[in-house]
Amino acid sequence: MSAVFMEVLAKGVALLLFTLLLVRFLGGRSPENRCVLWFGSAMALLVLPIATATAPQLGFSVLPEMNLETGLGSDSGQALGSIWLLGVLLGLAWLARSHLLILQQRRVSTVCSDPRLLRILATCARAQSLARPPELRLGGEPMSPFTAGSRRPWIYLPESSTCWSDEVLESVLAHECSHIRLRHWLTRCLSEFALLLNWPNPLAWMMHNRCVRDQELSCDDRALSSGIEGTRYASDLLQAARHLRQRPVPALAMSGYSSLRGRISRALESLPPPRSWAMPRVHSTTAVMLLAGLLLGGMRSAASSERSPPAVGSEVPAGELFGPHGLFGPNGLLGR
Repeated sequence: MSAVFMEVLAKGVALLLFTLLLVRFLGGRSPENRCVLWFGSAMALLVLPIATATAPQLGFSVLPEMNLETGLGSDSGQALGSIWLLGVLLGLAWLARSHLLILQQRRVSTVCSDPRLLRILATCARAQSLARPPELRLGGEPMSPFTAGSRRPWIYLPESSTCWSDEVLESVLAHECSHIRLRHWLTRCLSEFALLLNWPNPLAWMMHNRCVRDQELSCDDRALSSGIEGTRYASDLLQAARHLRQRPVPALAMSGYSSLRGRISRALESLPPPRSWAMPRVHSTTAVMLLAGLLLGGMRSAASSERSPPAVGSEVPAGELFGPHGLFGPNGLLGR
C-alpha cells in the first residue's frame, strides 16, 4: 500500500512538472489558454491513481528506481494511508461546508426583478455569447458578487447593488458572465477535487492556486475586450473588493483573487487581449493531458519492473509464505 501511494505521488509530481513546461511554452500571455492546461492537468491527476491501480502496466519503465518497500514497513504504510485519508476527509468537510454556504445563500436570497439590473445582465450575457441570461439573485448575507452552478448557473449580488451605478454593474456582471461562458465552475470543482486527492503534493497546491488566478485574469480580459475602459474597470474591481465579505469557496467572484495588485496593473496597461485557442485545440489539449495521465499511470518504476509476479503454478519459496511478512507469517494477511 505504501509503495503504491508513494508511486502515485511521484507520478503526480512528474505530471505537474510536465504541465508547467506546457504552460511555459504553450500558454503564453493568455490566461484563458493556461486555464485549459490547468484543467487538463486536474483531469489527469484524477485518472492517475485509477490508471496506476487498474490499467495494464506497460512493458517498459521510464521512472527512476523507487525501492520503497525496504524503507517503509507495514506499520509505516498504514500510517501514511491513515494520514492521507485524514487529510482527504478534512478537505471533504471543508468543501461540503463551502457548498452548504452557497446553497444557504441561494435559499435566503431572492430572484432579481429590478428592470435596470436585468437589462444590464442581458447586455453582458449577449456580449459573452450566452444562450440566455443566467438567474440573478439579490440579498442574503452581504458578500462579494459571485457565480455558482454549472448546468443552471446563477449570479449573486448584494442588496446594495441596486444603488450601484450602471458602469459598476456592467463591470461586475461582465466578469461574472465570463465565468459562466468559460465554464469555470466545473473547472474549479475538478481542480478542488484533484487537490483533495493529491494534497501531499506541493505542486498540486501550486496548480490549484494558479488555476484560480488565471480564471480571474481570463475573465478580466474578456470584460475588458467587451469595451470597458481599463481605468474604470480597475476602479470597479476595487469597489467590489473593498467593503464586502469574501465569497465562499468554490464560488467564482469578481474579487476572488486575493492579490488584486496584478489584476489592477493588468487592467491599467490597456494592452490588447491575448489570443485564446479555438475549441478544437482546447478539446485536443485536454485529450492529450488525459492520455498523458493514463500513460503515466501505466508506467512502472525501475524497481517494480525488475520484480515480476511468479507465474501460475510455479514454486514459491517458503520464506515468502511463512516469513515475518509472508502470507502465513505473524505479520501476514492470514497469519494474524
